Parts: sequence; structure tokens; C-alpha cells
Amino acid sequence: MINFNNKKILITRLKFIGDVVLTTPLIKTIKINFPDSKIFYLTEKEIATLLYNNPDLEEVIPLDFSMSFFRYLSFIHSLRKYNFDTIIDLFGNPRSALLSFLSGAKIRIGSNYGWRTKLFTHLICENDIQKDQISHHLSFVEDFSEVNSHRKTKIYLTSNEQEEALDFLSKYEIDIKSRMIGIYPGATWPAKRWFPEKFAILADLIFQRYDSQVIFLKGPKDNEIIEEIKSKAVKKHFYLDTFNLRRTAAIISSFDVFISNDCGLMHISPAVGTYTIGLFGPGEENIWFPYNKEDGFIPIRKDIWCHPCHLDFCDRMDCWKLLRIEDVLIALENILKRL
Repeated sequence: MINFNNKKILITRLKFIGDVVLTTPLIKTIKINFPDSKIFYLTEKEIATLLYNNPDLEEVIPLDFSMSFFRYLSFIHSLRKYNFDTIIDLFGNPRSALLSFLSGAKIRIGSNYGWRTKLFTHLICENDIQKDQISHHLSFVEDFSEVNSHRKTKIYLTSNEQEEALDFLSKYEIDIKSRMIGIYPGATWPAKRWFPEKFAILADLIFQRYDSQVIFLKGPKDNEIIEEIKSKAVKKHFYLDTFNLRRTAAIISSFDVFISNDCGLMHISPAVGTYTIGLFGPGEENIWFPYNKEDGFIPIRKDIWCHPCHLDFCDRMDCWKLLRIEDVLIALENILKRL
């Protein structure tokens, strides 16, 4: 058993928005069970902002992936100055494993991934039983100590950030006092995206049936998707650029419901307390959507013989073809009954 109390602990999850958000229950679990611990977090600088204002963190350490070799050496030197007692490496790729090893921490907890195993002092017990991602992260402490687990994700927004988001929406002539349904039609990989024409019809039906404003969010790589939605939608909806992550999180927090493909923004939504509908094609909702339906977080996926395929690109997209617009509207209607 490891005593995490009165220890300086560094958690590392270097990449991906959703993955980092899904680690926030681990932060809370450690702090609840070991209140005298001091928790630090190392992640990619663009994502690090999502962890700002977390009361359970002493410091968020941003990592610049573009830094030169010599700057890396300087970064490692500065990391060692923290004198961490324990490192919990949730990523386990070569970079994070090396950083864990070079940090100088005496206890280094990681997963059993090939040669990287030699860089850790303690390995979590992994078996063939599939765990959702929150349970997987919690195992990094549960395997070494008896703890009461906390399972809810959380991004801590300030009241000023939330007010600024409402002001921003108002400037686009969005009525912030009326119902707002947010939609994100993008995703990192094409195989994880539902069809733009389906989103266009969905938005029109939401406007017609539920007298709701529909607000599409778009990232820098979503222009083609958004233009296709605009060309196929009958009604005039709202289309907003996603700026920095904290502003995007604050905007999502102002929505009544958020509908999204399986991606980072989908995970931000439950973490800011917004009812969420997650759309899944090749992804595994039992692993990547570990949220309670009773709380208004609903995943939608259609069973198909090839699932899960884990493909980033697919010529057939049969899983998405099976997902009906009416399936999403039924889920939305169930959530709207709560409002």
C-alpha cells in the first residue's frame, strides 16, 4: 500500500482534451482521501487551461511539444526542482514515461506497456475486463490504497467567464433568455463524424418542434462541414467559432443541451454541467461516455457487426447510416422534459 498523504504528487496526461477531462475524478479522489497531499498536473499547454482554477491542484504545469531539445533539458531540470514524491503517469507513451523517470520521483506509477515498464516502480493491475476511462484512471490509486472514489468530471469556470460567454452570445443576437441547443458536428477523425446533411435536418427539426435556438460550434478544421450544413439547412441557425478552450467551455455551459460527436468538446459538456447527447459511430460509449443517463447524459450508438472497429477512416460508414435523426430527437425530448 502507498500512503499518498503529505506527498507531492504529479499527475501526467499529456494529450487530448477528452482524456484530460476524464482524469478530473482522479484529482478529486486523491484530494478527498488524502487531504494533505499536494497535487500537480502536467499536460500539453493548449489543454492545460481546462485545469485552471481547480481547487484541488497546487499547480498546472504546461508542456510545449514544440520546444527544442535543449529547452527540453531545461524543462526536465525545472521539473526535478519540484522534488515530487510520486508520479502517476496516465498516458504511458514514451515521452511521458521518460519524463516520469527523469523527474526524480521515487514512486512512479504507470501501465504495463512494453519497455516503458522498466521506467516505473509500480504498475497498475490490468486484466481483460474492460473498464470505462474514469474507472481506469481511478485504478492508479485504487490498486495501491483503499479509497472512496469520486466519479464526476469537473471543469471549474469562474462567474466572470460565464458572464463573458453570455455577453459574447448576445453580440451574435442570440437570445440568452430563451432555450439554446448547442451542436458540434466535427471530430478529429472522419470516421467519428455523423453526416453534415443529418445535422442540418436535425437543427431544422429542433427549431420547428421545440422552438429552440440552434447554435453550431466550429473549429478551424470544420469550415467545410459547416458550409455544407449551412447549404442544406432550411432555417437560419447560429454558427460560432471555438476560440480558446476556456471560452468554449463557458459557452457550452450556457447551453441547455449540447449534442456532439465523440470528441473532446463532448467531454467538456458534462464537466461544465450541461445536459449532453453523445453520438457514437466506431467508438465504444461504454468506455468513452462514463456518465450517468439519470443525470441527463445520453450516448447514442447503433449496433453493427463490425463494432468496435477503432478506424479513423472508413469507406462504408454503416454505423452512422444506421443512426437516425429521430433517435437524437427522442433523446433530446427526454432531456427537455427536465427543463
